[in-house]
Amino acid sequence: MSPNRPNLLRPWLSARPWDAVVFINEDLCRAGHAQHGKTSDGYERTKLMWESEHQKTMPLEVAIELCCKAHRSAPFLNFNGNTFAAIARQISQGIVAGLDRMKAKTFISAVGHYVAGVLSKEQFLRIFSETVAQFGEEKN
Repeated sequence: MSPNRPNLLRPWLSARPWDAVVFINEDLCRAGHAQHGKTSDGYERTKLMWESEHQKTMPLEVAIELCCKAHRSAPFLNFNGNTFAAIARQISQGIVAGLDRMKAKTFISAVGHYVAGVLSKEQFLRIFSETVAQFGEEKN
């Protein structure tokens, strides 16, 4: 691994237990003047998935994909995409610290858009690969 390349294998989501996810959603709902609550069909399933996976060491792209799955499971009444996109953007911040500001902003935006379902997996993986490839080039 290049000395400039970040470690992409970490317990990315370990600082975000389910209670924190619920708090993020509740906060987003409050700010958006929307009802916060659990869905009858997605909440328990998503909570179980999150609790069984969030502390594991995994590649960043797998952690981001877990956020996508959680969003698609729709555990909350409102702002599912915003909730899990926010988490994915937060965990991705650490790897862009060495990039120029515009490249970092583009990557973080792509992460959020992918989790929210606005960017295709193929488009996201291309941006992800290009971003990771830039490590080591920044100081050349």
